[in-house]
Amino acid sequence: MKTAHRPLILSAILVLISLLVFDCDDGDPSVGPPSICIWQKLGSDLRVTSAVNDSWFPSLSWTGSEFGVSWQDYRNGSPEIYFARVSAAGAKLGSDLRVTSDANWSGYPSLAWTGSEFGVSWMDDRDGNPEIYFGRISSTGTKIGADVPITNDSNIWLTYSGWNSLAWTGSEFGLSWMGYRDNLEGEIYFARVSSSGAKIGADVRITNDAKASMVPSLAWTGSEYGVSWMDEDPGNYEIYFARISADGTKIGADVRITNATGGREYPSLVWTGSEYGVSGEDNRDGNYEIYFARISGSGTKIGADVRITNDANYSGILSLVWTGSEFGVSWMDDRDGNDEIEIYFASISASGTKIGADVRITNDANDSYFPSLAWAGSEYGVSWMDRRDGNWEIYFARIGCQ
Repeated sequence: MKTAHRPLILSAILVLISLLVFDCDDGDPSVGPPSICIWQKLGSDLRVTSAVNDSWFPSLSWTGSEFGVSWQDYRNGSPEIYFARVSAAGAKLGSDLRVTSDANWSGYPSLAWTGSEFGVSWMDDRDGNPEIYFGRISSTGTKIGADVPITNDSNIWLTYSGWNSLAWTGSEFGLSWMGYRDNLEGEIYFARVSSSGAKIGADVRITNDAKASMVPSLAWTGSEYGVSWMDEDPGNYEIYFARISADGTKIGADVRITNATGGREYPSLVWTGSEYGVSGEDNRDGNYEIYFARISGSGTKIGADVRITNDANYSGILSLVWTGSEFGVSWMDDRDGNDEIEIYFASISASGTKIGADVRITNDANDSYFPSLAWAGSEYGVSWMDRRDGNWEIYFARIGCQ
């Protein structure tokens, strides 16, 4: 009798294992990838833009069914903000949307999905001085309402605002940027924006030191914000972190995350549901490599820094995301000896251990820069700017589990 039941028992065990190991729950972006996964590029690159002149600095976001991407575009003579949609399968949907239309410069977009529409923030000098602006885009890729100025600094070049990071809370947006209004070296600022695009309250100055504070990365935890940035105050650039309440009040003091010889730059911060992960480029080893660290919800560093890349050439300017069970990171890398930068990818466990080998995403004769990574529930999407066509264009690719 026991022998007769063995095939049924074995079959049940195999079904259970398949559910535990291979079910990604494609419909839920909070559910992570399988526990056993070898990541690789899926299919060919999608060229998103195809217009005269350059397209730069993409920002990618997942809606639950497709991707949105925003970028800086020169097709009209001066740089403007554009937007396009990309299907889950990596096909372009519809035509490009021109978000801004003014005589001066608009650039460095940051895109966020609300559950029903996109918010986008950017740097804009239509007022004679670079300021931070905000706009809304429908799920089908049409512009909603007018552009909203968020900052209003004095009309002097050295008091501009730029390098912004946008986050959605479930009811409103948080927005962080670097500004020069109080310090010619630059400080980190924060503001709130309603779901309808109205600024809420006054700007909040987050940093206050004598040297440059630059390139913020903002994350929402469900009850408060975390922000990370590169700070020159120790004498070389280090990664710092601070907490901000839901109503925009700074919580506690700045936390220094890195402390090594050399410099650390361009942090990318994400929230896991219980703690933060932050990654940045770091030259403590004599050349720039990708490093990673964990930060508790209360702002305490957890454990030691983790070196993610290990090659003889430059690795840097990265994008970090959380899948629900692990981190994914994409970056620029020139290890391949073709004198050009390529896009790479790697995964990191929840405990901060690198998983598997680096994955090369691009392979063309010219540079690929500034990746923006998004998690889509069962695979990643990544967008970047690419010069293979003779001018800079926006490209997209998928990264899946095999």
